[in-house]
Amino acid sequence: MIASLVKKQLLLLLRNRQELLVLLGMPFLLITILGVALGSVMDGGDEPIKGKVAIIIQGNEQKDKEKLIQEIKQSSIPQQQKQNLIEGTQSFSPIEQLKGIFNSPNVKKYMEVSIKGRTDLDDIRKKRDVSAVIVVPKHFSYNVYRHVFLGEKRVPQLTFYQNDGKMAALAALDIVRSYRDQLTTNTAMTKNGIRFNGNHHPAEISMESVTKRKPMKAITYYTVGMSVMFVLYIVSQVSTYAFQEKESHAFDRMVLANIPIFKYVFGTFLSAFVLALLQILILYGAVEIVYGVKWPNWFSFLAISISLSASVGGLAVLMMAINFRSQSESASTFFSSAIVSVFAFVGGSFFPVGQISNVFRWLGNATPNGAGMNAYLKLLQGYGFTEVVGSFGYLLALSICLFIIGWMIFPRKEMPA
Repeated sequence: MIASLVKKQLLLLLRNRQELLVLLGMPFLLITILGVALGSVMDGGDEPIKGKVAIIIQGNEQKDKEKLIQEIKQSSIPQQQKQNLIEGTQSFSPIEQLKGIFNSPNVKKYMEVSIKGRTDLDDIRKKRDVSAVIVVPKHFSYNVYRHVFLGEKRVPQLTFYQNDGKMAALAALDIVRSYRDQLTTNTAMTKNGIRFNGNHHPAEISMESVTKRKPMKAITYYTVGMSVMFVLYIVSQVSTYAFQEKESHAFDRMVLANIPIFKYVFGTFLSAFVLALLQILILYGAVEIVYGVKWPNWFSFLAISISLSASVGGLAVLMMAINFRSQSESASTFFSSAIVSVFAFVGGSFFPVGQISNVFRWLGNATPNGAGMNAYLKLLQGYGFTEVVGSFGYLLALSICLFIIGWMIFPRKEMPA
């Protein structure tokens, strides 16, 4: 009996080309449109930050060194101490260290750095394509040497100008702060008699994502977003077919034939489950062939797909029960025309709405499509099943709760004897 109900739903869907187009063709079309249109925004390529940084060096570091060494030689300090200070000055090059950081391969991938001598600062600052300007004032190295080796209290300063509209300016500021930290480290090293080459840097700068997980491309994001959105249309499709059977008295004939009502309800659940799972598998199969979106772990993918399809089945039972109780298919119509759009927005099908606030993140994960999308995206980023087992369990529990609620409100007293 249950197998026959599932077979009937599949045949009805295959005969309805318009429904097939909506459930399979429309999500694939939207994946293509959104993935291509927003690819440059979301993907960011291999260089999400790109900008120009100008370093203006107003002094001469070599002359600063010679000036300090001359002062040390003319001072009255002991000869051995003089020798140590001279060696420390010769091995310590603050400006070369700054240039070395910005010329490192990891930084040059993201920033075009130009080293300038004395130039018109105002002209450079007016250039809108320049993200940041770093000014190294005259006698900067000399003041650093005196601060480090002779204990002068005045701390030398760099001047940093940033273009507030440029993301690269913030990155450049972080690099300057890193330089300051390295300078402090090198100062401590020098004071303790540790010598280093001016081209050597104790810490290299690397720009990486915080989680070090695989970056999410737009085509991948919208594959998941559209799949979990359009799988919800199975709910209205199955519940509407069930109500039409009641209107045509096909359901009454099944009841008169002593077919248990629970079998019919469970058959509706199973029909929605099978249709949803088939839709997911067909859609992801097509996307893998066309766009190369592949799953690192097929077991985890199937587990989440099964639990998501089960929640669709539970929703279908609930909508069917409301239709039967209200003697109208308005619940299914309202679900497909309004609820699906709300769920899709809150669940993040169109953009990562969870980044707005924790409230939106919680609401999104509470919806079946949002929970499924969160799990799918984690799997595509390389997480294991243990990281998504919470979503898996939640979707299964949700499907059971929805089925029980639907069964409890399903009208049975009004059925013919």
